[in-house]
Amino acid sequence: MGRQRSAMYAQLPDGMRLCRMLECGKVIPPVEEYKFKLCPECRVDVGGRLRAKKRPRSPKNGTSPSKTKATNVSPKATSTTTTSTSTSAHPTKWKHIPSHPAVTFPTYQNISFMMKTFHARLEGFLQAQVTYLSLKLAEVEELEKAASGQSGEVVRLVHVNPTYFTFEGEFSVVADPMGGDMTAKIHAVRRAVGEVMSVNFRQDKIFSTVDETVIGRSTCNFDLRIPLSSTSAPAPSEPAPVSKSQQPQASNSLSPDDLTHSHHLELSAGTVAPPLSATPLEYPEAEQEKKTALRRLAGELIVSMSWDRRHRFFPGLRTVVRFCMVG
Repeated sequence: MGRQRSAMYAQLPDGMRLCRMLECGKVIPPVEEYKFKLCPECRVDVGGRLRAKKRPRSPKNGTSPSKTKATNVSPKATSTTTTSTSTSAHPTKWKHIPSHPAVTFPTYQNISFMMKTFHARLEGFLQAQVTYLSLKLAEVEELEKAASGQSGEVVRLVHVNPTYFTFEGEFSVVADPMGGDMTAKIHAVRRAVGEVMSVNFRQDKIFSTVDETVIGRSTCNFDLRIPLSSTSAPAPSEPAPVSKSQQPQASNSLSPDDLTHSHHLELSAGTVAPPLSATPLEYPEAEQEKKTALRRLAGELIVSMSWDRRHRFFPGLRTVVRFCMVG
């Protein structure tokens, strides 16, 4: 048992702890957030057993200790004592799980409606980023042209603002009475988000918290393509340009900040939906070799699933999706 707990401790995030009850093993928040060493369920269980031990036993003559004690106290004191004892000795089974979540996010009917909104927001964000970065690249080209007649090395740096995109939402469905595999449900949500972005997420970790919430965290990389403007036409004294297949790569193409060059097919950067067909499209030769710049964005997806007890009759499964992307 000790080796198993040591292995579980090694997999916990920083600051998280395990319940001190050997047969429990639930994850407890850090000491700054939760000062007890036992999880709420174990505290209720241990407290009930301790109170049961402290109760006086019935005398041998069959007289109830409450009746014997009631002869020496007033009726008002007796009613007050009885009420306080009954409320503390019988805790609610789901007392540690609130009926309403403390934090709520934009609510959707199901995952399909959530993914439609996510696709629309991401598409608009990417279109705005392509426009912004294209203007920055045009600014670099203007600086290169202005400094082309100067001697010495030309420093071509343009400030680019950091990129940040966030999306948060939740939806609830009627839960399976048997519980089901939460890991498989988290994988399904991760695949849905990956299909919208046309990326594959890397699974980092899946763990549970003290309030029976299962959390899955994963990361990905997203390459944003920015088309580069065509180079200026050569002077009349120069020979005619060679064909695209024989023309060397331009030496004055430099992207600001973390933009790196590569030759790719020209794609619509704002379109993030998966391709309809696996067959590659045939572009003209000039379009195939049109230069683009890449900006890599790092994304993080957090999917949390917990019981939803807001409905009066039907238990629900609440799924919260939080996604952020920076670059």
